[in-house]
Amino acid sequence: MIAGPFRYRSARTVRVLDPQGPRSALGPALNLVGAAVAAAQVFRDGDLTVSFADDRSLEVSPLERFEAWQVTGPGFLAVCRPGGEPSVWLSV
Repeated sequence: MIAGPFRYRSARTVRVLDPQGPRSALGPALNLVGAAVAAAQVFRDGDLTVSFADDRSLEVSPLERFEAWQVTGPGFLAVCRPGGEPSVWLSV
């Protein structure tokens, strides 16, 4: 889940997309649904980078008043809290 503006990168372009804007503008990012994730990085300042196997990527920065992003997977949940501090929960 991404709540605010983010950067979409491909071999040919960098675009700033906003999930709060027109849905039609999210086309490039919507094409990532089902794409293989090669790596994901969460930084201490709350930035998130998700790299895909085909060299596309998403970069999300924190928001001051809202959770900027949320990532879930088998056995974990990571959330960027308002202001940028990431939190991670692992299930045992």
